[in-house]
This record gives sequence, structure tokens and C-alpha cells, in this order.
Amino acid sequence: MRQRKPRQCRKALLAGFILLFALAAFPQELPDKIRGYKVHRADIGAATENGEGNDRDSFEMSFSDPEFDSVGLDGVTFTVDPVLTVKGRSGRVDFLSFENFEVNGIPVEIRDYESPFSFRSGETVALEDPVRIVVGLTSAVKGAAMEIKSSKDEWLVSGTVFVFGRFKWSIFRFKRVVPIPVSFTIPNPLKDRPES
Repeated sequence: MRQRKPRQCRKALLAGFILLFALAAFPQELPDKIRGYKVHRADIGAATENGEGNDRDSFEMSFSDPEFDSVGLDGVTFTVDPVLTVKGRSGRVDFLSFENFEVNGIPVEIRDYESPFSFRSGETVALEDPVRIVVGLTSAVKGAAMEIKSSKDEWLVSGTVFVFGRFKWSIFRFKRVVPIPVSFTIPNPLKDRPES
């Protein structure tokens, strides 16, 4: 049996890694339905903190500073109070789901927001119940080590919010889920802040 030269093996291995990277780099397609809601595939922009975004259809979600809630077997829980503004649509949100969220590159779990609420285009809605963010114990240790090594004044939060609800287009109402990628910064809750 003929043996491959080390150089050929390295090339074959490199080609395999490139193929795996290329497959992972393509975004995964969403199914037609999620939890019984048809996926809305239109490009809806996530407005930035200063309100810039798509004037016609945009989504802006901001959060209060995180507050410590509890420590349990699943990790450390923080709460934030969300504020939502939608431009270009009105309707009723049944619940929010949060997927693939990271804080400074550390994965966190954000529990579904299950308190329904209504909104009108351009209206800012302060949601009644807080959103719960759970940092697993392993992630908490990793985050603490990063904080000791190089503390930052702001933390980058990114992920996808799935808005499940009934949205009004013209005179019609449709049951849809709208996936919205978000990226924003929050003040570091571990930094000492001057008292006001």
C-alpha cells in the first residue's frame, strides 16, 4: 500500500478544515414555521441606540442596567427592564424568545418573555415584567477571570430576538414570528459608578 507524503496529508487536512469552516460560515436557514408561527422573512432593521435604522420598518429594544437577582444551580441570574419601539407596524406580541445571546463573547441564557403586550407604530412600550438573564456557573467563572484580567467599561451584547405575535399590515392581521438580530452595549454592572 502506498503511503501519502506528510505534505499531502497536511494539504488534505487543511482542505477539510476549509470545507468545514465554509459550511459553518453560511447562516442556517430558518424553517417556515417556529412554534406554530409563520416566519416573517422581510428584512427588518434593528435600530441603533441613537434611533438610526430603517425608517419604514425598524425595531429598537433597549434595556435598563442589569440587576443581580439570584444564584442557583443553573447559575447567576440578572434582571433587566426592556423598552420596545417598533416603527412601521402595530399589533400584539404574544411572547419574545432570545437565541444565541452572548455578553462579551460569553454565552448566556435569556429566558422567554411570556407576558403579552400590544404596541402601535412609533410608540415606545416599557414592558411590565423584567427579562431574566442566566449566566451558567462555568461562564460566570470565565467572565470573572476576563473581568480581572481586562475590565471594560461597557459590555457587548449580541444575539437574535424572536418576536412572536400578531402584526397588522394595512387592514390585515397575520400571526408571525419576526427574527431580529441585535447588538448593543450595556454599562459594566461590576464597575463602581459615582453616586448621583
